[in-house]
Amino acid sequence: MKIKFIYITILFLILSSLYAQTSNNENYGINQYWGMGQSGGSTDYFPNSFWINPALNNDFKYSVSANVATLHDITISEISTRFRYGKKHFFSFGINYENYGTFNGRDEDGNSTNTFSASQSQYLFGYAIHISNHLSLGTNIIYLTNSIADSNYSTVNYQYGILLSTKDKINSFGMVNTSFPSTNNSSWRIAFSHQLEHLPLRLNIDYRLYDNKFNYKNISVGGLFYISENFNLLMGMNFQRFNLQAQNLGAADVFAGLSLGATYMYNNINIGLSLYNYGALGRITSLGISYSVKEL
Repeated sequence: MKIKFIYITILFLILSSLYAQTSNNENYGINQYWGMGQSGGSTDYFPNSFWINPALNNDFKYSVSANVATLHDITISEISTRFRYGKKHFFSFGINYENYGTFNGRDEDGNSTNTFSASQSQYLFGYAIHISNHLSLGTNIIYLTNSIADSNYSTVNYQYGILLSTKDKINSFGMVNTSFPSTNNSSWRIAFSHQLEHLPLRLNIDYRLYDNKFNYKNISVGGLFYISENFNLLMGMNFQRFNLQAQNLGAADVFAGLSLGATYMYNNINIGLSLYNYGALGRITSLGISYSVKEL
């Protein structure tokens, strides 16, 4: 009987680290998402923010985005589009593909047998309605598939989001519920953002609640610096990554969760690059490009 326990264990450790010991599916390829420390549940700065909160919308008539994030042999790719129908209705479509690489299978004597791969795909259809300048609602239907070696699993998850904003979006509050019907579990994201009055900086803070289990470390903070009309800087910290320290991965965990990024807009094209520290696991590098047209 061929045994792959060693490699399955290694893969499980990688997946557990990426998912921070939860059942969430929040590893998107979006560069701005990584650049702000995986925060942004109440910030509609980037056109594909609907992955994080389906109620987020912006003044784009339509947009197309493509992103890729890499960590060693792990690659996360994202492609999506959103368009506006009339003044109040938004429709979103997206694919997020996580490729965890190829592994060598071995038998009980340690002899190499064959190779196997692991991956996850998310296919999204979303709708949002802009009720007023202070209230938006949205929902996503996500078809998710997992594949490890010859095993395949698929399910449908649902996201429901709300966005409340004050005048000119100085303050915004977002809340998202993601349900996992196959496991009867759910997660919550509660987010707040504020535009500083005397600095060109918008601050974000997100808290995530998984499976109704409170953990004070599930907080991300992020910032968006408006350097110029076309150039912005991103920064963030995901305190959830400090969970890696409990796994004794090394001193590099001191800066785990810290992120930096930048975006540049040229005409209707936005290009972004972000770096996210995963501690001793390495550094995620994310690159993205989007094309957006604003409402005339």
